[in-house]
Amino acid sequence: IRTGQLPLASGAYELIDLPGLYGLESATSEERIALEAILATENATPALLILILDATNLVRNLYFAAQILKLGIPTVVALNMVDLAKSAGTIVDTALLEKHLSTPVVAVVARTGEGVAQLSEKCDAVLRENIQAQVPKLLVATENPSDAMLYDWAETVYESCVDREHELIGRKSEVADKIFTHPVGGLLAFMAVLFGVFYLIFSFA
Repeated sequence: IRTGQLPLASGAYELIDLPGLYGLESATSEERIALEAILATENATPALLILILDATNLVRNLYFAAQILKLGIPTVVALNMVDLAKSAGTIVDTALLEKHLSTPVVAVVARTGEGVAQLSEKCDAVLRENIQAQVPKLLVATENPSDAMLYDWAETVYESCVDREHELIGRKSEVADKIFTHPVGGLLAFMAVLFGVFYLIFSFA
């Protein structure tokens, strides 16, 4: 766990970087530490949670997001690695995702710092106005949703927020990967490339 200062317009806050989690069911010692910090078994409840979601693995991350939002702790979602998701053909509509989650969502690229300023502004607004996290609208009617229901909800939200036309680009690369990594197809492709290289070398030589 690492700590630091988060300077905002409303004041400076202690920022605690917790180990990554995929669910509220603890398994490793690091995950238990993260859960204790979030659930505040001994210390005060966190003033704000910055929930970092991986745009390249959104369905699994949304499952965890649903569990976190049900806690009611003020939360801002940082949708990270949107650049890598875009290069793979996945473009997420952050405004629509924000409506589904009923909490602020900011697209960021942690590697370059893109979106970090906007993230700070959202955090400051939530803290100043004391905006509590809400249960996602599609899960309001279910008090204790099962894992299957949470995954179904995550997939529904994903399908709604992802630009399907751009995602086709990613699907084409997946098809190519399946061909070139296939035990037979990959070998044939490798032999064809070698044949082409030797043919060009001896033809022009």
